[in-house]
Amino acid sequence: MYRCIAKLEIDLEGLGEFYSDVSELTMYQIISAWLQDDLDGPNPEKTVFGVSEYALDWMFVLPGDISYRNLFDMGSCKLGNRFESIDYLYAQFLQTLENNKKFELEYESLYLDHISVTLECIEITLTCSKNINFLLFIKHWLRNCSTYKHPIYYKVKDVYYVEF
Repeated sequence: MYRCIAKLEIDLEGLGEFYSDVSELTMYQIISAWLQDDLDGPNPEKTVFGVSEYALDWMFVLPGDISYRNLFDMGSCKLGNRFESIDYLYAQFLQTLENNKKFELEYESLYLDHISVTLECIEITLTCSKNINFLLFIKHWLRNCSTYKHPIYYKVKDVYYVEF
């Protein structure tokens, strides 16, 4: 088994061209913006029960059992956004995993161990029976989360690989 623990922090320099004041920007705000962009969709007037068709796609991916929420530590994220943000991140993880499985069978055993989100960074722990390119998977996952209004710019702060 192989495990990757990656700590990613916001690249404030990269986001400077999209936000006027990046000094107050937090990881919670970025995730919340992704969620809202997806719920609104490109045409907010064209929604089903107030939700865009894009959001409906990822909502249907979520399992009925919400125990996956225990994998997330959202720290001081506002209670109103906590579960919706977790659901969004997890659904995007599942969709990214499904897409990768179609082309590369080694992703079949990949699973999410834990995610810790703080103001400045996100720490992701993944495990797989094969030695896959974990950072490439994380890049695809975060790219799928990111929206055209709120792109993700991050730097890999630390990464640890463990074989057991």
